[in-house]
Amino acid sequence: MSTMELKHEWVALNDRAGDSPLTDEERRFLIDGLYHENKQVWMSAVAVVSAADRVDVLEVLKIYKDLRMDVKKNLVPVLASMEFHEPYWLLCEDLKETKDEELERILVICLAKTDYSVFPIIIHELQEASQGYLFRLKKVLSVMGWPKIKPVLELLPYVPHETVFRDVFGDDLINRLNSIHN
Repeated sequence: MSTMELKHEWVALNDRAGDSPLTDEERRFLIDGLYHENKQVWMSAVAVVSAADRVDVLEVLKIYKDLRMDVKKNLVPVLASMEFHEPYWLLCEDLKETKDEELERILVICLAKTDYSVFPIIIHELQEASQGYLFRLKKVLSVMGWPKIKPVLELLPYVPHETVFRDVFGDDLINRLNSIHN
């Protein structure tokens, strides 16, 4: 397939993505594109994922761990724009496991700045976090910022993982919040 034909295929697939799940052949083309060595090809595939239907994104999540680091770094912001929970669980898992500092920074920023309500996922992840993962989750909370977290904590009967929130936001803010709860 010539470069021009390939470009037309990607444009057509991007236009169709999201209207309904891709066909098996289209999905295979998308997955193959994410594994492709050519940056134009895999970037086109990442763009298609951004418009893809939930069913197709779930298929991408299945192969995410096998993708090259450069592809992952470009796919993370796309996954952090999704409106369903599965990508966020995967991004947290990647945050827990990655050894790549740049990917870690991207994950922290994307998890902290997404419009999706990841706070319950973060709370869940705090339950059994290792020291290294706890440090990374604290970074996410810090980048989220108090103004984003406070309204959610105000709805809860108590501050879960209070020590973590004290470490990130300080005793004064948590004490003021606790005075509301009491």
